[in-house]
Amino acid sequence: LRLQIINDLGYYYHTRNLNLALEYIELGLGEAREIKNSYWEGRLMVSQGAILLRMEELDLAESVLKAAQLKIPESETWLLLTNLGYVYERKGMLGEAFVYASKTLELGEKYGDSKAVAMAYSDMSNLFWKQGKFDYALNYGLKSLNIFDEIGLKDLDYDFTLHLVGQYLVDL
Repeated sequence: LRLQIINDLGYYYHTRNLNLALEYIELGLGEAREIKNSYWEGRLMVSQGAILLRMEELDLAESVLKAAQLKIPESETWLLLTNLGYVYERKGMLGEAFVYASKTLELGEKYGDSKAVAMAYSDMSNLFWKQGKFDYALNYGLKSLNIFDEIGLKDLDYDFTLHLVGQYLVDL
């Protein structure tokens, strides 16, 4: 429970205070490693990768995320894959980013995880927009919003997708 709370705090702060977020995650990683809990080590590493990504430490984020993939069950890797996609997007490797968005979609469908599916569609939407394919971007963005609405989830990812769809409509 303590490791879950530390992870949640670190992930919460990763959109507000990156240094504090990283402190929480490093604290949790130390504790998880001390008690040899590889599951929570992996989960904390996913959060660490997300924080490093936001800090523009792309190579380190990629390395941490790939290492974490060996520690958590496949059914829980969608957030990891999403963040790997963001790493490649920021590196300008849009094709590779799309591969990871597709993997997230496959996992979401395989395990019935609507949030993962919504995130995959949102990410695909963003990638199409970056390629100037506004009709595809709008289509995938609307698919994502429909799923967010169906499950009643109004979080930061939903807000970001609303922002994207609004931008597409302006562009169109």
